[in-house]
Amino acid sequence: MVHKSQSALEYLVTYGWALLVIAAVIVIMYSLGIFTPAQNVAATITGFTGMGHVSAICYGNGVLRLALGNSQSQLIEITGISVELQNGTVANANPSTTINSEPFIPTSGSYSFSVPNACPPANSRYSLSVTVSYSEPETQFPGPYSASGTLTGTSSSGNIPAFVLRINNFAHPFIRLNNPNYAYTQGGYSYMNATQSISGTNTTYTVIMWVQSGYDNYSTYFPPSPNSTFIGGGNGVGLFGFNGYQALGVGWGWDTSATQPNQGISPYVASWHRCSPADTTVSISSATEFYNQKWVFLAYSVKAPNYYAQINGVGSSTVNTNSYTGGPQIRIGDEFPQCDERPFIGYISNVQLYNVVLSPSQINQAYSRGITGTPVVSNASLVAWWPLNGTTSDFSGNGYNGQLVNASFTSNYITT
Repeated sequence: MVHKSQSALEYLVTYGWALLVIAAVIVIMYSLGIFTPAQNVAATITGFTGMGHVSAICYGNGVLRLALGNSQSQLIEITGISVELQNGTVANANPSTTINSEPFIPTSGSYSFSVPNACPPANSRYSLSVTVSYSEPETQFPGPYSASGTLTGTSSSGNIPAFVLRINNFAHPFIRLNNPNYAYTQGGYSYMNATQSISGTNTTYTVIMWVQSGYDNYSTYFPPSPNSTFIGGGNGVGLFGFNGYQALGVGWGWDTSATQPNQGISPYVASWHRCSPADTTVSISSATEFYNQKWVFLAYSVKAPNYYAQINGVGSSTVNTNSYTGGPQIRIGDEFPQCDERPFIGYISNVQLYNVVLSPSQINQAYSRGITGTPVVSNASLVAWWPLNGTTSDFSGNGYNGQLVNASFTSNYITT
């Protein structure tokens, strides 16, 4: 009996220590954040002395999103951001330096930058050493200066582009000569163009794109004209056009007798605008989401007389027996100089062009893949694919590379 009691005691002592060791390991793993839910993605930040508020998120597709503040008493210009990987799990990330084309931060201001290829896959732990180089261009001693810090955390499961196409049609003055009634000098031509093979009458196609508007309500887009009559609402803002015509736009229609923006409103997400009664619009009430300054998914498919449009998973269709003709040139981000569309200002990413009508389920699949998603069809039906992630190149393999006209790529955009 004594031997049995001694054996039981030895068993408890031996395995008790083992249990304590296991418990200690679990505590250490928890403190390292291994059991932290993926939603808790904000980085822990140390260092960056001399900078203002700094925040960071690592995304699963490798993009480091870094927001920098300015606590100086003068303007600073960010001249470099370098990332040194410290965690062996991301040793092959090959980080590169990314600087936006307008990296100026005013006093008490902030600016966001994206550094590609700096973060590990989703739900992975990381530790990054970051050095920010900057100057003070308005002072007697402009520098250069630097601030270093460390970022630690767990990568988010989300994906964002490092760059997007920035369209600013309010920065380049012009006058619309073909229709002086709609001439305005605060707008301009800012777009990406490309020449491709889809042209002719009653063309069959589908266009998909992600768009972030620079304004938060339609009345900003469509101010009253001098005679207090609201104009341009029915033709909206042009986003994608074939030669001479707006093939995809977002806007509002209302009763022509309306004198207030909330009278007779009928939002739509797509329009074939030809400056004639042959225009085609697809009404979708959720088109109001276009003006919330967040990324929205737009799709438009045509096989006349059938037209289908979708925004953020909500679709609608219409029928119009009027035909149209489109030329070989494409504009992304601005309409051609026709009639009374309004200039676009904002951001565009991941534009896809097909020479077939994608089904609503295929369009939903494209929406679910997100802003960095690949095309849902990769055969000959894919005419062109412009991710617009820092380049105008066509990734379909068909060589329809674009050219920028008063447009630029930027890493500073709202990610929500």
